[in-house]
Amino acid sequence: MFEIFGKADNAEGVWVKHPSNQKVELRVRQMPLPVAREIEGRYGKEEPNPLGSGIPITRRTTAEIDQLRIDKGVWCWTDTRNFEVKLRDQEAVDFFSKWLLDSTLKLNDVVKVDGKLNDQIKRFFFEKFSSLILFVLSEADKAELKSAEKEAELSKT
Repeated sequence: MFEIFGKADNAEGVWVKHPSNQKVELRVRQMPLPVAREIEGRYGKEEPNPLGSGIPITRRTTAEIDQLRIDKGVWCWTDTRNFEVKLRDQEAVDFFSKWLLDSTLKLNDVVKVDGKLNDQIKRFFFEKFSSLILFVLSEADKAELKSAEKEAELSKT
């Protein structure tokens, strides 16, 4: 069966439970190859292959690799359920006031991010919690693998 028209059921991702808090769920989608290539093309410098093959290599700094992961994670992470943040410092209050458009936020407030996730909020979390980016990218890879397995099964019929 070929799904040509309309959205696939998991077009916006699959729901996965966060490993350290099973109440929190993140919606993660697989990254199509053209999107991955576009993001990867933003970082690094292509150089001739020192082994002489015609395939160039891309060299990236550690900072570029970190930013590449964040950009991929931002694309893959689409939503949350039961994701709450306690605002423990003024930086967090200012940030969430700006990006959630809520000027009433104050220290020690608990903010629910469900349905309000945007690129800036995702970047904020990824920059603060490196394990979160690794989790999101790992789940995106798993979703891609499951999709490939499903496609292989369908091609057998």
